[in-house]
Amino acid sequence: MSAKLVNALGLKVGDELEFKKTVIRKGHVTEMYVGEEPSKMEILADVRNLRSEITHNFTFDRDEANSR
Repeated sequence: MSAKLVNALGLKVGDELEFKKTVIRKGHVTEMYVGEEPSKMEILADVRNLRSEITHNFTFDRDEANSR
């Protein structure tokens, strides 16, 4: 990456980027879409948001779960 691009993005040594999409026209890259890699804490927060509450009358039935 050029120094101009690095400065424009405000990148520092050790920053990680995820290349989301690259557009190639006539054999040359014309556009790049990048995003920052999420931190471990951001990933953990996303997983926690996926949790759903278990109803108070829920009972786990091992036999039913394994009956596939």
